[in-house]
Amino acid sequence: NSRLEDAGWNMTAGQRGLELNTQVTEFSGNTLEKNSIGVTLTADGNVIQGNNITNGHIYGIYTFSANNLISGNNISYNQDGLGIFLAIGSSNNNLFLNIFNNNQYGILLYDSSYNTISYNKVNNNLAGGIIFFHFSDWPHANVFSNNEIINNSVDGGISSRDMIYYNNTFISNIIKNNSIGVDLQSTNVDDSPFNNTFTETFSFNSNDYFNEL
Repeated sequence: NSRLEDAGWNMTAGQRGLELNTQVTEFSGNTLEKNSIGVTLTADGNVIQGNNITNGHIYGIYTFSANNLISGNNISYNQDGLGIFLAIGSSNNNLFLNIFNNNQYGILLYDSSYNTISYNKVNNNLAGGIIFFHFSDWPHANVFSNNEIINNSVDGGISSRDMIYYNNTFISNIIKNNSIGVDLQSTNVDDSPFNNTFTETFSFNSNDYFNEL
């Protein structure tokens, strides 16, 4: 039960909150507050569980590794940045029972695939709840199930930025009171989403809409 506060501002090595670069590490029950980046994962197979990661400047958790369990964390009030950034190389991660509230974005997937994101609360984020980004590979084969995605502004509940994203599965999520419910679309003819599956997912109100083009 440690506390780490005010560690750095930018992403330069040595100016992050905590960096885990060894495999099979468990980090649990800690408080990380007002850091540049709360936790950076560069190695595979870590357990990040039951931590409070709040009031950060860039990312609550930043990972470009695989096979991590990230569960039961409160990742909130990172209002200058992201709750969690799943960057290039992030795959087969399990995000389970976390709270991503009052960040700029709750969850951002950047060329990140084969992740399971379930039973999280992604609420009241200032720029959007869950967003897909693309650089060199398309986010695909991610599973989103039983998440609560409520009252997210600007880009809304689930959205994307001009790219292909495919074979993602959305099951039994509650998505309501967002500026936009689900907006998976592209302005480029060749960058259309396909084979994404939505099952018993939506609890919309009049402010939400679904668009997949």
